Amino acid sequence: MYDARQSKIDAALSAFALAYRPSGFIADIICPRVPVAKDSDYYYIFDTANMKTYKTVRAPKSSPNIVSGTLSKTTYVCLPHSLGGYIDDKDRAAAPFNLGEITVQNLIDAMMLDFEIEVKTAFTATANYASDSFYTTLSGDDQFNSGTGPDLEKLIDDAAKVVRDGCGISPNTLVIPWNVAMVMKRMSQIQEQRKNVVDLTQQSGLPPNLWGYRVLVAGSQYDSAKEGQTKSFANVWSDTMILMYLNPNTTWASMAFAKNFSLNNGLYVATEMLPQHVMPFNAELIEVFDDGRDVKVVGSSCAYMWQDCLA
Repeated sequence: MYDARQSKIDAALSAFALAYRPSGFIADIICPRVPVAKDSDYYYIFDTANMKTYKTVRAPKSSPNIVSGTLSKTTYVCLPHSLGGYIDDKDRAAAPFNLGEITVQNLIDAMMLDFEIEVKTAFTATANYASDSFYTTLSGDDQFNSGTGPDLEKLIDDAAKVVRDGCGISPNTLVIPWNVAMVMKRMSQIQEQRKNVVDLTQQSGLPPNLWGYRVLVAGSQYDSAKEGQTKSFANVWSDTMILMYLNPNTTWASMAFAKNFSLNNGLYVATEMLPQHVMPFNAELIEVFDDGRDVKVVGSSCAYMWQDCLA
């Protein structure tokens, strides 16, 4: 981990790290970052106090009616995260590309995968939803790769009503796993939606919007094989689709299903030249470091989940 006594912050690689985004990852979109100054503190749980009807007329010498939010009973705790890699001086000299940037890319890919799995776990745990009215397990003819499949538009509209009645605002985003998208794009209802879309490559063949909902295709994978065994890739997001409200301007107290409370400025890169008594060759340690983060579900009624979309 970063030690200011030995390492130094590499400004150029830090800027590169902040700008780099691996393809297929959606965690930082659906679980937006909320910068915090403390590594531990209370956080707001979204409620609908501001959507109740209040008398707003204030009589002379009287007090105003009070609208109050809800503080959680627990705190977030931002834990530091980091990964490092070595660059041999000989490899750096021989490489026909920027070996520092390639190393940072590889480290961020691994760190983002860890974050993606953490967010996916939060979004797919039924205990994180307001009640069992906010999720369902599909079976039989309702699964997307069954003979006829469900009426998708009605399926989504029914879920949208549940979310709207639960949090007071209509959902605006569909999170669709890659393998579910591969089935959906061949369904007749989606084919109709695809007709007038020029570029279908960004969302794995799906339109960027379906019936007014923004589409996010979750395409990240991981190698599930043990060390030394043959590679075996699996989808991080398997066959669980989510409809949610996603606020384009997330703040400390704004509505959201989940937030990433993040200490300081997010990712940065530290470098350290290692003496030969540490490594048997001249090398530099490159470390991608995150001062701290904590994923918290703050609005359990802001999303709806379908499990087992595929048979």
